[in-house]
Formats: sequence, C-alpha cells, structure tokens
Amino acid sequence: LAFRLGLLSHLEGGGELLPLLLDETFVHFDPGRRQAAWEVLKDLFLDRQILYFTCHPSMAAEAEEKGAQVMELPGLQTRR
Repeated sequence: LAFRLGLLSHLEGGGELLPLLLDETFVHFDPGRRQAAWEVLKDLFLDRQILYFTCHPSMAAEAEEKGAQVMELPGLQTRR
C-alpha cells in the first residue's frame, strides 16, 4: 500500500490528483494493519476518488462500516 501511494504521488507530480484503484489490497492484512490502512484511505478520500474492488463480502461490509459506498457489480456466470 505504501508503495502504491508513493507511486501515485510521484505520478501526480504536484498536479491534478489521480484516482486510487485498489483490488483486494487488504485481504491478507491482519486486523490491526487493516484498521490502520482504512484510516489512511479515510484521509485520502477527502481529496481524491478511491475505488476498492473485492470479492469478499466481509471486506465489503468492513468498508461500508468505515463509511464507503458499496456497489455490487454483477458477476460473471461460470459455464459448466
């Protein structure tokens, strides 16, 4: 996460703020680290759009508890 945030800051170069796209970023974090990461995102959300993708209902619920707007996208149907 720190690397991604640093890269984002570098790419912006003091110009227009870019959106932050995250896909399953916290899924392997322990609860303490995940809580700290949500706090970082909460601060960043004040200035930029953040899109966090997950297929884990528990992660979506946690994001919603932190104030995120959760949107469920239709899944792909698996052919058998």
